[in-house]
Amino acid sequence: MFCIMTVKVSLTTRADRHYSGDTYTVSQEDLEKGVNVVRLFPNSYWEYVESIYIRVYPEEGCVAVESRYGSHRYPMDKQSRWESGEIGLSYACCEIGITFIP
Repeated sequence: MFCIMTVKVSLTTRADRHYSGDTYTVSQEDLEKGVNVVRLFPNSYWEYVESIYIRVYPEEGCVAVESRYGSHRYPMDKQSRWESGEIGLSYACCEIGITFIP
């Protein structure tokens, strides 16, 4: 058993000078199994944004992000944030942020 944590995924999209944003929450069950957070987004993003996997490793006391945009392990007992940087879409770009809250 590991400590319950909240995982919020933010998606910010910019087209020209117009911004939009959405926030998603990852369930504890998905966090335990591992989840590709890109699958939370509308399917129009799936062609352009490569997989971003997150998973908790209770035996190591960490949560991991694995992606071509950067991979990192964060301690489960501290608030942390991972950011993708700018990702090009067809006629726009987006940025993804993942916040881990113990």
